[in-house]
Amino acid sequence: MKTNNNKDRPVILVCPLSWGLGHATRCIPVVRMLLKKECTVHVGGSDEVINLMKGEFGQEVAYTRFDGMKMRYGKRTFFNLLLQTPKFIITSIFEHYKLKEIIRSTGANVVISDNRYGLWSKKAFTVFITHQLNIKLPSKFSFLQKPLRFVIKKIIRKHNALWIPDFRGDKNFAGELSGSGEGFHPQTFYTGLLTRFSGRGFDDLKKSRGEKGERYVLCIVSGPEPQRSFFEEKLISQLQNIPYDSVLLRGAPGSEITIKGGKCVIYNHTDSRHFAGLVSAAELIICRPGYSTLMDLSVFGSKALLVPTPGQPEQEYLAELFKERKWCYSVNQKEFDLKKDIEKSFTYEGIPGFFANEKELKDTVDYLLKAIGFEN
Repeated sequence: MKTNNNKDRPVILVCPLSWGLGHATRCIPVVRMLLKKECTVHVGGSDEVINLMKGEFGQEVAYTRFDGMKMRYGKRTFFNLLLQTPKFIITSIFEHYKLKEIIRSTGANVVISDNRYGLWSKKAFTVFITHQLNIKLPSKFSFLQKPLRFVIKKIIRKHNALWIPDFRGDKNFAGELSGSGEGFHPQTFYTGLLTRFSGRGFDDLKKSRGEKGERYVLCIVSGPEPQRSFFEEKLISQLQNIPYDSVLLRGAPGSEITIKGGKCVIYNHTDSRHFAGLVSAAELIICRPGYSTLMDLSVFGSKALLVPTPGQPEQEYLAELFKERKWCYSVNQKEFDLKKDIEKSFTYEGIPGFFANEKELKDTVDYLLKAIGFEN
């Protein structure tokens, strides 16, 4: 492990997984905190990750192209992921050796990896970020969960520290997924929820009656293809039949706005400030229960209708967990009936507003800097 005791600023390489942008968005508050601590930050990732980070940080951060594996998804999501496991292992090994070159070229003291299992090294202090310590598998593959847990623990312990984007204890956000962190690594830190909205003043946005003074629901379409498009098509076909105006955020490149029948505004893409305003003002959010999305919604204590991506056990688990806690109504995509499901969703409490002062993240970063010989 390489440490640096001189007075130069620490160099931190942040590498999110690029399966969608959720891992990248939850690294935004990490990068922001590192900049506050006067670190030199490099972001390593795919073009999509780099473009997202450039929109947030511009030239405050350096960027390094560091592609990971491109996953292919089909209608049977989990089965397709299972078939690609050998490729995933090979890619992780390749990333491990590629990291040596990037550490050498950037002079990184620290590598912070969000769910990229191959990014451990003896040449730098390495941190692994994940909320999925106990990965959920479909019931027919449940016998593999204990062996998988053992393998994940072995890989995580190759890193110098484990960061879990959740709260410690029984009242955590991710339930069984993020529990028992200390059993995985002796240097385990719970950072609190990591959301793109923290530390930006977005928490002062107040509930209002939509963009035109009317009630509206916000639909956030995300996740892997082809399920992302299936979900979008199903939403658009049903939005005209509900007694609310609606806004649909596609999360696709571009900035065009399309009006559908006067009742639905569709944004291909929008910036974080506008997105925060849309979430804050909406009466209800309809979305996938991806963990990063749920953390974002927690800033505003939003009511939500959760529709898990078919074949993704983690999302199915989180949807059921939030339903059991009386926070959100959930329904599977096949049985999705927007007119009925919206009214049921309004009877649930909404996601608790867990937005805090980032103390957990600050303390975690302070410990990291101390561990590599930098005092701030």
